[in-house]
Amino acid sequence: MGLFKKPSSATTYTILLILASVLLLFIASISYKRILQLQESGDMISHTLQVEGKINELFSYYPMMEAAEFRAFLMADTTNLFSSNNYKEQGKVTMHQLYGLIDDNPKQKTYLDSVSRLQEKLYSSLTALDSAFLAMPELKNVSRRPMAEVSKIMAQMADFRNKMLGEERRLIKERKEIYDINIKRAPLFLLLLSLFALFIFGFSFRRVYQNRMKIQRTEAFLQNILRNSNNIISFVTPIYDSNDTIVDFNLEFTNQNIEEIEGGTAPEVIGKPLSKTYPFIYENGVFEIMKRSMETQQTIYNEEDYELENGHFYYYTTYAPSERGLHITSANITTLKNADLLVQQANKELEALNVKLTMQNTVLEDAEVVTGIGSFKWDLENDVSEISNNFYRLIEYEPEDFEPSMEGFRKLVHPEDLPLYDKKGKQALRERKMTQFTYRAITKSGKIKYLKTFGHFVEQNNKQYMLGVAQDVTQQITYEQRLKNKNQELKASNEELKSFNRVASHDLQEPLRKIQMFISRISENEENNLSERGQAYFDKIDDAATRMRSLIKYLLAYSRISKKVKKVADVDLNVILEGVIDDFNERIKESKAQIKHDMLPIVKAVPFQMEQLFSNLISNALKYKSETDRPRIAITSQTLKKKEITEKFTKTAKQYHRIAIQDNGIGFDTKKKQKIFEVFQRLHAKDEYSGTGIGLAICKKIVAQHGGFISASSTPNEGSVFYFYLPA
Repeated sequence: MGLFKKPSSATTYTILLILASVLLLFIASISYKRILQLQESGDMISHTLQVEGKINELFSYYPMMEAAEFRAFLMADTTNLFSSNNYKEQGKVTMHQLYGLIDDNPKQKTYLDSVSRLQEKLYSSLTALDSAFLAMPELKNVSRRPMAEVSKIMAQMADFRNKMLGEERRLIKERKEIYDINIKRAPLFLLLLSLFALFIFGFSFRRVYQNRMKIQRTEAFLQNILRNSNNIISFVTPIYDSNDTIVDFNLEFTNQNIEEIEGGTAPEVIGKPLSKTYPFIYENGVFEIMKRSMETQQTIYNEEDYELENGHFYYYTTYAPSERGLHITSANITTLKNADLLVQQANKELEALNVKLTMQNTVLEDAEVVTGIGSFKWDLENDVSEISNNFYRLIEYEPEDFEPSMEGFRKLVHPEDLPLYDKKGKQALRERKMTQFTYRAITKSGKIKYLKTFGHFVEQNNKQYMLGVAQDVTQQITYEQRLKNKNQELKASNEELKSFNRVASHDLQEPLRKIQMFISRISENEENNLSERGQAYFDKIDDAATRMRSLIKYLLAYSRISKKVKKVADVDLNVILEGVIDDFNERIKESKAQIKHDMLPIVKAVPFQMEQLFSNLISNALKYKSETDRPRIAITSQTLKKKEITEKFTKTAKQYHRIAIQDNGIGFDTKKKQKIFEVFQRLHAKDEYSGTGIGLAICKKIVAQHGGFISASSTPNEGSVFYFYLPA
């Protein structure tokens, strides 16, 4: 017998060969890594030397620039200035290269930033020296200050040069030590690694053989489970795009139950992306769940439903993530789900019916309370009734306070209405048709209420019932009686107003005409016989009579404006305005008033009322004119949509014409703008300004009758503006 047994199979040799190859590759990779480390150390040393060279190169340009400048300065030769500028450009290029070389060294970058700032200062000082030299070529006339500044900067730069070179010398020393250590340790490390590889070779061979046997047993067990499981068990791995985002999953493994879901048999779908075999998972949200489980590394449980060719199926799926992919287990719960859905549907329908019934009862009861009615159901055979809770409350009883029957309720009917109540009841029983009548009932507190009853007959389970409602119409009847009384009062009031109009138009004006006639005769015949005081009294009497006549005239005009506009026509407001201005021609000339107006619209209106409206408003503008300025009246027009109008009034038209009449008169306090449109309301004493206090009230009434609105705004001593709206 030898020390080694002959391998029992080709598989053992294959495993040994693979392990040996793996170990050799591992040793080779470690060796290569050590070589790379040595190369890296060498590169770092080379890089340090390169940086040191660039530092020396950079700082060599500064003395050369200084020398060229001083040479030009001492020798009065401008050709040296061009050499200096050339050195500047080379220095900038070297500075840029040096920044790239020391990008990984913050300390050197700090030094170089300081040098860069000194370089700018140096260039500025040299430029100043050039300018001074070119301006004054004679040496004795050139200032020495730029030269001293240059020398100072050069000294600072030399200090930074020493610091940077010192840093690079430290780095090259440090990196050389690392390089020497790597050179010495590499052979020893490789020897130890080889010995370790041999040990791992033997140990791995033994473990691999044992694990293989264990895996074979586990795999056989798992295959048995997978073959006999009712669940779909799969494993998928994610597919990423260039942005490292999951865009798909590849099906690595699945059992034969996958055939339940459309897409193909297990051998046909394994190894293929899910987007090719099961594209519907991107539509029902399954892909997003898989993606979230993989990205968050959290197990997700989800209930899913699929509409397949052979029916609608439900699955309860578990998504268990691992570093490599997702383990997916789907259990078919279609039967349980369908049963559960049936139960849920039945419960929902029952619940909906209960809710609907409850809502109907609640709505019915609320409706009875709101409308003041009560309902009843009367069993004709047994004379037993069911009445609603609100029926009891209509007559101030609580539910179940008395027996709900026809005879029991009869005791609550007013004695005077009992014959009608009995007659209607017997008629309804005899004719079996809908009936209604109103009677009085006595409430629990002794009050009398009017109840209006409606009833009709139905047959249910071979029994006759009367269904109906009783409505409390006490308030309605009371209001009707009050309305009748008010109508009578209004009729009487209208008759009185007609009588007043007759009196005002004839009986009141006739004495006034006679008073004015006799005053006129006395003034003509006895004027010379009257004292000055007597003449003044006669003038006051004449003024009072004139005001009284004017007041009666305006009152008649106000009362004759009916509530409804009749005989409307297309009225051109420009024609109306021209007529009004012509009427006031004498007053306009006397006051030297200036009137300007826009082109006014054509409106549906009563012509003479529009004339009265403009006449009253322009008359006010002329009457309440400024004491210092000539009167100026501006009339403007604008058409607005209903929603553009900010004033609050009932707007029935889609558009309105807004007419504004503005003056520069004495104005008034805006707080009183509503008061001026009331009858007999005056803002000034009658001895200051004449008037009746009715003119603006007439304007308001005219505009309101035409479906419009009038208002005003003003500032004392700055004028007023009256604007009114008429439907377009």
